[in-house]
Amino acid sequence: MKHTPGPWMLNEPFATPKAKWLIWAGHPIASVSAARKRNAHCTDMSSEEGKANAHLIAAAPEMYEALKALAHCTTHKTLEAAYAALAKAEGRHA
Repeated sequence: MKHTPGPWMLNEPFATPKAKWLIWAGHPIASVSAARKRNAHCTDMSSEEGKANAHLIAAAPEMYEALKALAHCTTHKTLEAAYAALAKAEGRHA
């Protein structure tokens, strides 16, 4: 199974009635919204948690490649890629 090649970017601010953050790779990949409790199957999610989830999704391709490289060998360049992927996943700029 192949995923859409990265990089995936978090497009913000982006707000529609259904989506607050859009993950984009030349076309939409995913959208994330802060859930409002509507029934027993839907739990509350804060805006902060929704944004953190969107950053994590957007960092997925870089995290995948960095972890794959780490599995084969650990070098200074590989560690830099891992730190950059983690920074993106956490919403920080590397």
